Amino acid sequence: MADFKTLFHKAQKKLKAIGHNIKTLNSKFSVDSDGNLTAYEGTPDQKEIIIPDNVKVIASSVFYGCEHLEKVILPESLEVIGKSAFMNCTNLKQIIFPESLKIIGESAFQLCLKLSEIKLPTHLKTIGTKAFLGCKRLKAVRIPESVSEIGIEAFRFCMEMQEAVILAHCTIPDLCFQGCPHLQSVSVPFVTGRIKVTGLKRIVIPSTVRTIDAHAFSSTALEEISIPEGVNTLGNGAFSNCNQLKVLHLTCPVPHMGTNIFANCENLERVILPEEMQKIPDSMFSMCENLKEVHLPSTLKLIERSAFSNCENLTEIEIPEKVIGIGSFAFEGCRQLNFVKSAGILFSIQEFSHQEEFKNIGETVSLIHKIAIWRWRTGEFNTEKVFPILEHMLQNYLKSPEEKALFDYLNQHFEPMLKSLIISKNTELIQAYLNQGKFFTEENIQKFILFANEKQAYEIQVMFSEYQRKHFALKSIAETIQNKFEL
Repeated sequence: MADFKTLFHKAQKKLKAIGHNIKTLNSKFSVDSDGNLTAYEGTPDQKEIIIPDNVKVIASSVFYGCEHLEKVILPESLEVIGKSAFMNCTNLKQIIFPESLKIIGESAFQLCLKLSEIKLPTHLKTIGTKAFLGCKRLKAVRIPESVSEIGIEAFRFCMEMQEAVILAHCTIPDLCFQGCPHLQSVSVPFVTGRIKVTGLKRIVIPSTVRTIDAHAFSSTALEEISIPEGVNTLGNGAFSNCNQLKVLHLTCPVPHMGTNIFANCENLERVILPEEMQKIPDSMFSMCENLKEVHLPSTLKLIERSAFSNCENLTEIEIPEKVIGIGSFAFEGCRQLNFVKSAGILFSIQEFSHQEEFKNIGETVSLIHKIAIWRWRTGEFNTEKVFPILEHMLQNYLKSPEEKALFDYLNQHFEPMLKSLIISKNTELIQAYLNQGKFFTEENIQKFILFANEKQAYEIQVMFSEYQRKHFALKSIAETIQNKFEL
């Protein structure tokens, strides 16, 4: 009969042959009738454990601080890994998640310093706050589409992480990837949170994205940005402080844009904006101190307040003809920008700031037109220079006569504008004014007849006289009859 020692060695050899360390025999699990693993008692130097098949929940802190643990095999029955369940398992290198797993709790794998690879199951619902915080050797993560919640700081300080693929349509919370200096590529289908990744150089945003939330990529190291056509909202400061960004080429307009979207991108040098874009929002490129070249689309109508303020190296910009509003301080602090070109006319940049008369222009009335009239009245512009702007002004009104602010402005400056048209003998535009009718009174039409006569503009004088006869002669006769017969 074999002695006890021989039998023990045979048993140990058999266990090794089926892939188990003898220390597994010494593992003790406390599992209740509902499948909750509530306690674990193993040898202090245990390196590998296999959790029993009937376990559904690993309770909080069950394996907390198992410093020698290197490998964990989880059962196919498991649904929940509780709070801090494997926290401070500093030598844990491998864990295999079953497809049944739905919840990874708060700090579940926090400070598992040697965990280098994970494969999250396709039915996972929740990744808790700080779930993988400080897993400094974790190189990549792929978050499945099934995930509906990612906790704050879930992957913070994963120092060696290089790639994150996020298929989930859920909010990416604050600090989720902060402190991941080697993370250079993030692929996301939906951006409604802030991705604080200092070293992020490239972001792939699929065509399914509709919203990029406020400050989503602020202060990252993005070198290029591609915003797909489906995006309809860019939140405040979405790409602000991206100091590695040098060229921005937007290929399609975004209907809803917040403020400061690209503000303080200090190395941005060149901007190309898409056709059909109608508005540059408040402070969109403010403090982009190295911006030198801007291509504005021909469809642009409005440049809002401080849009290009303190772009110190911007030397030239051409305002498209359809622009009907420039907000106050739009080009303030642009020290190298001496002239702005619009409607073939160069304007001194000083005329765009520090003048109370021009600061609060409504969205309908163009600052450029107001400056043009001002320069014409002070003798700096001759009629030939001011005319293209006057024509543009009236044409804008004719297209949208319901815009009261534009009508009020035209009415206010009507006399000098019309006199300039008389001097230039532009009968076509004068006829357009006459067709409007509402700008003329019996008194001023007589004034314009006399002015046309003085400038030897006989054809225009005849036009005014005909207008006076049709609109005011019958009224005068009626008044004479009424007065004479005291009717």
